[in-house]
Formats: sequence, structure tokens, C-alpha cells
Amino acid sequence: MNYVLILDSTEKMETKYIDISDQKNNYLSQIEEVYGYRETDFNKFFVTGTNGKTTTIHFLSQMLSYSGSLNASSGTLGIFINNKFQKGQRLTTETPIFIRNFLQDCTKNKIKNILFEASSIGLEERRLAGLTVDHAALSNISRDHLDYHGTFANYVSSKTQARQLVQRHIFLRKRRKYFPFGKKTFPWR
Repeated sequence: MNYVLILDSTEKMETKYIDISDQKNNYLSQIEEVYGYRETDFNKFFVTGTNGKTTTIHFLSQMLSYSGSLNASSGTLGIFINNKFQKGQRLTTETPIFIRNFLQDCTKNKIKNILFEASSIGLEERRLAGLTVDHAALSNISRDHLDYHGTFANYVSSKTQARQLVQRHIFLRKRRKYFPFGKKTFPWR
């Protein structure tokens, strides 16, 4: 199937096309048909935090593999499908189009469980836009990337953006107490 991507067009076209008039909104969810999958076909795990994203992703991937679940991951070390390295990537949390190509590869490989490292900069720049989160983890937060975010408060705010995407409750473990993710009970607030 061939498609033409039209941005803000009022013309009628003979070929199949997708009109993306409002580019500031979630246009990425409108192009799933082009990539041959539905975003809801996947069970998505997001891991964010200052440290531990890569370790957590690979630990989860090994757990899924051990239980017989096909899985793929995207993060600092690159793209892995069923714990086998596929290719590197430039960013911890890649661009939306890179992610759509990755999801298309997952569809071809019959992968349903997908693990993403969600960096503060990736969240701030909305690189994961259009994806809903089925499961998420926040490993920790300490001072980092202040050159990009400007203040620690801005950095924390970018990390907690994942809560806006999540479909289920998430908990943060702190001193043997559990806090609902995204509530005002965060110990650093």
C-alpha cells in the first residue's frame, strides 16, 4: 500500500493520504495505519530515572524471555529483539519516527512486549508522544541534565510526565513506603 503524507492540505487527492492539519497535537497516532500496526497491539513498559534505566530494561527483558514472552527493547545500548542486539541508536529515547519504525519491526517479529528507556529529555521533547504506557517504573531521581532543564524542579517535572501517559497505577518505593506515582506524596516535593 502506498501513502502520501499531507500536512495541512485542503486539496482533494486521488491517492490514499493522511491529512495532519493539527501538527501540535498527537499526529503520530494518526499514522499507525501507514506502519501496519495499532499502538494498542503492544504491551509497553517505560522505565525512567536518573540512573538504572538500562539495567532495569535488560533485567525486565531477561525476565520476560525466561517466562517465554517475546520482547524487544529500545534504549542507551540500542535495539534488542529477544535479547539479541539489532542496531544502535543515537539517543536514549529516540525520535517518534525511529520509534514507529521500531514498532513496525516488532510487528514483523510478532513481538508484543516492548521496553523503552524514557529519558528526561526524551519525555520533555515528547519523543514518546502517541504511545500509551501500560507499565512504568521510576528508578530514582537525583540532580542531572540541569544544563538542559535549567532547574532541578524542571528536571523532576520532565521525569514525572510519564504519569500522564500511564494507563495503570505505578508505585515508587522509598524507605519501605509506597507512594502512588504522580501524587503529591513524592518525597522530593
